[in-house]
Amino acid sequence: MNAPTLLAELTRSGIRLERRGDKLHVQPPPGTDIPALRQKLAGHKAELLAMLKREPLPLPAGVACAYTRLGRTLAKTPGMTFACEVLPDKGDDYVLTAVGVNGAGYAVLRLPRKKFDGFKLIEMVYRWNHEVCPK
Repeated sequence: MNAPTLLAELTRSGIRLERRGDKLHVQPPPGTDIPALRQKLAGHKAELLAMLKREPLPLPAGVACAYTRLGRTLAKTPGMTFACEVLPDKGDDYVLTAVGVNGAGYAVLRLPRKKFDGFKLIEMVYRWNHEVCPK
């Protein structure tokens, strides 16, 4: 098993790994077999530390402001659990769409321009708020 596969397996199992300097900090859920976990981690510690050291990608221009607007929209609109905003056109082959889910967080979707359909996006937001997660 390689380090990326191990990290994915640990994440699925609810085990959180964090880099703290040159050490791995492990937060296992109750009932985890600690000796077996230590054995798995020992062989991949250097690789896991290198993976966890990576810096997050910078947000594209306008995304932080979009997140703020989405947060305000979700907070002000009773019953709304999902909101999205198409970011200003950059002229490339992709459309950036900021998405916010109440209580879960935010993400940016990079959608191929050829497949992007604004009406389907509006329909998805409506269906999510009224059919999937009505309040």
